[in-house]
Order: sequence, then C-alpha cells, then structure tokens
Amino acid sequence: PRHPASGRNSLGLRVHTGINHPPSAVGGGGFAVLSKLALSRQVSVRPGVVFGTNTVLELPLTVDFPPKNTEDELRVNVAPYLGGGLAVALGDDSSFGGFGTIGIDAGLTPQFTATAALKVGFIEAVEVGITVGGSLTF
Repeated sequence: PRHPASGRNSLGLRVHTGINHPPSAVGGGGFAVLSKLALSRQVSVRPGVVFGTNTVLELPLTVDFPPKNTEDELRVNVAPYLGGGLAVALGDDSSFGGFGTIGIDAGLTPQFTATAALKVGFIEAVEVGITVGGSLTF
C-alpha cells in the first residue's frame, strides 16, 4: 500500500548535526522538534525548534513536490520540499534572521514519515546544518 508523504500534518523528533558550528543551534549540534502543517497538497508551514547552543525557533513556509499518482506498485513515496522563513536565536543574545531549507519526506506507514533536511541559516553568520528523523503523521 502507498502512504502519502505530502499533504498531511506531522510532529516529530530529529537529530540535528551542525556543519560549521557558529553561534546558534542551526550550525551546531543537538536535537529538533519539528512539525508540518499542510496548507494544501503543495504548500506547508514547518515550524520547529532546534535545541542546542542558542536554541533556534524556525518558522518556514515550504513548497512541497508530492509524488505523482501512478499505478506503479514499486513507486517510492518520497516528496521533496524547498522553502525558507524566519529564524529566531533564543538566549542571552537573541537575534533574528532568515534561513532556507531543502529536504525530503518519505511516507513509511500511514502514521509515520521519515524526514531529512539541509538548512542554511543567516542569523549572525552563515550556518549550515542537517536534520534527520521521523514524525507521527495525522
């Protein structure tokens, strides 16, 4: 059976690995609580929090590219997405900035979606990080 990877809401945990370790959690390491609120089959809001040094609140809007409906039983149910939005670094030196994200959602079961994303933040410096994890879908 096919399980939708796009057009559904989700809430989940992810491991976050920073690539260049600047002042906020986007470029550092930690974990993330992220969600997806589908506004339509192709547009979502994906708010979340990346916990680490100077925890970051993320408020992105994404364009989702859902898989096409086909009769192929071997079709992989992966939906890429691309977007960006506001990033707020919390802590002693709270600051605002923007960030971009590109990733994929993979519907594994009707209740579970695996997700991986690359994030590039522009808060106090250019920051790059990767998140990988899973979400409960509803």
